[in-house]
Amino acid sequence: MGLTARAQTVHNLLQGKPGITRIEGQSIRPIAGTNKPSEHSFGNAIDVYGTTDALLFWANHLNDNRSKYNISVICYDPGIGRKFDTCTTKHTDHLHVDFGPHCGGNIPASGSADELVSRCNTYQGGTVAPGGEAPGGILGGILQPITDLFNRAAIITVGAVIGVVAVVLIVKDTAAGKAAIGAVTSAATGGAGKVAKAAKGLKGTT
Repeated sequence: MGLTARAQTVHNLLQGKPGITRIEGQSIRPIAGTNKPSEHSFGNAIDVYGTTDALLFWANHLNDNRSKYNISVICYDPGIGRKFDTCTTKHTDHLHVDFGPHCGGNIPASGSADELVSRCNTYQGGTVAPGGEAPGGILGGILQPITDLFNRAAIITVGAVIGVVAVVLIVKDTAAGKAAIGAVTSAATGGAGKVAKAAKGLKGTT
């Protein structure tokens, strides 16, 4: 049974540390008291066992570095007045950590253990190196593909504008064509608004 890249990163961080006795990962089952697949089903959660001092130390460390490790939920309530996220059950004897965006309820939960881990990794955007930053939570998973799409569209649009203006003006006047390429290229680096303004200005020179 495996772990997602994000869960594996924190597993590797905690493995063998003083006071940590064992770490459990993938377990195909629903969240206690619900029909929703647990993040453990996808290898997207770990349960860490050890001494209270060690678990509390690492729970605080992970809580302070949620974005760094793409952490969504931390469950640990040692009964000493310090607890973290609200969870469906009290986690008094171990530290539960899972990672965002959640796969349970968002992707199919059928298939082999390896298929579930692979599917969750793909949904989360693939491997994240230890210490790497990535958009966290559902919002990050939604916004990144949209950002990528707009970036690609902007590149294609700028290329098309440069190509059309250059061809038209080079045919009429080589010097003007070269000037047009320079003006549009310069405007493109300043954003789509400048591209439109530059194109409008060049129209009057034809």
